Amino acid sequence: MKTMKVVCVLAALWIPCSVFAAEAPLSDRLPASALVYVGWAGSQNEDFQGSMFGQLLQEPAGKKIWDAIQRAAADATGGQSDLAFAMGELLARHPMAFALTDVQVNETNNGNNTQVNVDGKAVLVIDLGKDQEQFVEMLDQVFSLTGLAEHCSEVKIGGKTFTTIQPDESITFAWGYDGNLFIVGINGGEKDVVGIKPAAALASARPFAAAMNSVAPTAAQVAYFVDVKRLMPIVIALEKRDVDRTNEWRQRMNDDGRGPHPLAEPHVPVVLAALGLDKVTALAGATSVADKGLLSRCKIFTPAPHKGLPAMFNGKPLTPADLAALPADCDFACMVRVDPANILARVREIAAALEPLNPGAGKEMDEFLRAIRNELGVDIEKDLFAALGDTWSLTMAPSQGGMFTGICATVNVKDAKKLQEITRNIEDRLMPQHSDLRFERATFGPMEVSYIPKDHWPVAPAWGVHKDRLYVALWPQVVASAARTSGEQPGKLTDNKGFAAGMSQMSPKPMCVSFTNTPQLIRPFYGLAMIGWTMAAGEVRRNVGIDLSPADLPTMGQIEKFLWPAMSSISLDNDGLMFESYSSLPSLGLTSILPMLGAVSH
Repeated sequence: MKTMKVVCVLAALWIPCSVFAAEAPLSDRLPASALVYVGWAGSQNEDFQGSMFGQLLQEPAGKKIWDAIQRAAADATGGQSDLAFAMGELLARHPMAFALTDVQVNETNNGNNTQVNVDGKAVLVIDLGKDQEQFVEMLDQVFSLTGLAEHCSEVKIGGKTFTTIQPDESITFAWGYDGNLFIVGINGGEKDVVGIKPAAALASARPFAAAMNSVAPTAAQVAYFVDVKRLMPIVIALEKRDVDRTNEWRQRMNDDGRGPHPLAEPHVPVVLAALGLDKVTALAGATSVADKGLLSRCKIFTPAPHKGLPAMFNGKPLTPADLAALPADCDFACMVRVDPANILARVREIAAALEPLNPGAGKEMDEFLRAIRNELGVDIEKDLFAALGDTWSLTMAPSQGGMFTGICATVNVKDAKKLQEITRNIEDRLMPQHSDLRFERATFGPMEVSYIPKDHWPVAPAWGVHKDRLYVALWPQVVASAARTSGEQPGKLTDNKGFAAGMSQMSPKPMCVSFTNTPQLIRPFYGLAMIGWTMAAGEVRRNVGIDLSPADLPTMGQIEKFLWPAMSSISLDNDGLMFESYSSLPSLGLTSILPMLGAVSH
């Protein structure tokens, strides 16, 4: 019996912990009713400051530029901008979060017209920590400068004193403090925050916790969440009301003989269903510090079975053997596994589902494919797609012909002989129809490359098949180099330490992987950067008043030490579609860069 009691106690403790979200900034201080959440962990935490991006922001060169901007702003405003900069820097150092907690759609009848108003309830919380007293002084200065104090009143909420102001009848702001937590509420949002209990907090809400645990493997520096399951019905209902009002007017016009006016139909439900996004429950993302780099993840949560756009990624994931085919010296590489026949089938389904909104969409697609067949003499679906495989890549490497010029696209081939016949048939059919078009062939070792030479063109588009792969590039030499017709052994990109480090952070079964060797790419452009900076510094100094000099640009070495190769991937599982990126600097996680900029001087 005693053992059973212990088990029950442990189970009671485990159940709430199991659904508690991975650490998302201040999600424990916001209500579980949040429809939209955005959080920032602040720049003063050790993980962020120790990251490569955090170290970059602390570089003397960055601080010097930031100080010059502040001095110029102070000169232009007579010193009034100093307070804004000081408040911005203070806030950027501290955790903060915003939540939209409620949306109400109200109708107002004005005679024959019905007006629809959308009212929202929201709250912003900021953990000021030891800087609360300094912030209070700054806020008092703002009030003294703006004269807002005379329009404010005070109320008690949960035993705390809040200041309120109502600019008009539709919106009310309130702000106050709960310990070190600064709270700003819109239309009563602050009432859900004061004295909030853990069980009522957003961090404990199952949908939020599950989403955060998927996108934030460690404490998130930036996190965001949209409860699509609860928010989308509001959007659909709002559109329906708008359509109903439109149809009321059109029906009156028709009844009065001033028609015909066709009745409108709601678009949002039809489009969502056509794209396979009607079952989406949430959108969530986070940027976390991982091994001093920034790992960004964004996931669209939609349950299997997938259809529409997500179904385009339904298939086998990329394997290490697939990725090993990418050359080691890539400046850029992208590989994706998609079946072209599946893509076309999904596009057909989407077009058919959109017929109520766009009649004839499916017919237009069939006509387009028929026109291609008549022009090329090839059935794209039955002939070309039957010969092509599902592993596609795009690479740019010095060994293929240099930066930009060395770009080559490839795809594996199921039936090389059939594909050769198809390409020959296309050539034979197009040449009589276009007098200025000719196809030529060149031999590179065991490979025959077809290309299109044309007077005054700087490129000669080329393609060829070698060892069960089709290669396409802008010059025949690039095709031959990418196919390694001379027996070159460039090595494997999978042996690159930057590639391996990035892949270790990605989901294990990606459908798409891309790699950008940022340090290698930036070197050739540094000279142009010096020229541009020198010219821009003079212009900014003369016209804007910011004191910049040609020497303020960091050296190549100072910049390069903070740059890592960037990785990104796309993967699909039974829960939805995941987008990931990993690098030393913000990349796909665009939301992660905005609050970080304010931390540049610290």
